[in-house]
Amino acid sequence: MPLTISLCMIVKNSESSIKKSINSVKNVVDEIIVVDTGSSDNTKEVALKLGAEVINCIWSNNFSGPRNISIKNAKCDWILVLDADEYLSLSSCSVVKTAIENPLFDSYWMNWKQPNENENWFRSFKNTLFRNNSGICFDGLVHEEIYKSVKRERTKFIDATIVHEPTKVNLQEKEIYYLELIKQQLKQEPESSRWKYWCGQHHFNLGNLNDAIDHWLDASKCKKRPYFSLISVLSLADIYLGPKSSLKDAFYYLEKAEKFLKTHNTDETLLMHKEIPNVVELFRKTIRYRANVNT
Repeated sequence: MPLTISLCMIVKNSESSIKKSINSVKNVVDEIIVVDTGSSDNTKEVALKLGAEVINCIWSNNFSGPRNISIKNAKCDWILVLDADEYLSLSSCSVVKTAIENPLFDSYWMNWKQPNENENWFRSFKNTLFRNNSGICFDGLVHEEIYKSVKRERTKFIDATIVHEPTKVNLQEKEIYYLELIKQQLKQEPESSRWKYWCGQHHFNLGNLNDAIDHWLDASKCKKRPYFSLISVLSLADIYLGPKSSLKDAFYYLEKAEKFLKTHNTDETLLMHKEIPNVVELFRKTIRYRANVNT
């Protein structure tokens, strides 16, 4: 018999987007689990009409909590996690159905795209298709992921795409809230490149450039999770090409990124990012061009 898939979602006030999300996988999934964290609109009613099992959950400033509640209630062989403002592209449906029949893998990375995203920067991936009852769970108060519970040799990238169409929110309030949660994570994991990178990113989004630089510098020195260390180094190069405007410093961090790539040329999370050499070369061309203009 074909293997089955549970769609697992956490939602709050998502009545305007949840229908599109669920409908995008209606021919892929066999069960829909929606964990509602306190909606005051018609989200739950819409989800129920679409055939979902709706579970109420009290919000506790921890995104992984309701994620893991949804997983525990899933009954199918595999789990696909989507947010209410995400949908699976039409061409990806058959890719997902084929992938879950492969006994060699327990989880899959997929493309994650946003409208109008910078094509010259890093691609984004999500590891949110995984085998049920395999010990896989989410961790992190925010920017939650399953990385820690996934066996590296049992995961793989597939050419499927999740599209993110963010709903309108107060971006500054969201950035401040996320930053506070990440600061809590850093207290628990002070040597984590993951949390140092994200702390830098949200400081940058809020215009706190010096704080962003400090956290990205710290992240660049961490030995675990090379991806976050590398993207921190390239973010430093970018900030010195931009608001801090120092070609000397930008070139220094570009060289550091190139050396980092050579040192970690077997890391699977970096190998997945085949666009990295193009990103590095774009930085080099930009630095050369600006240096020529200024001479």
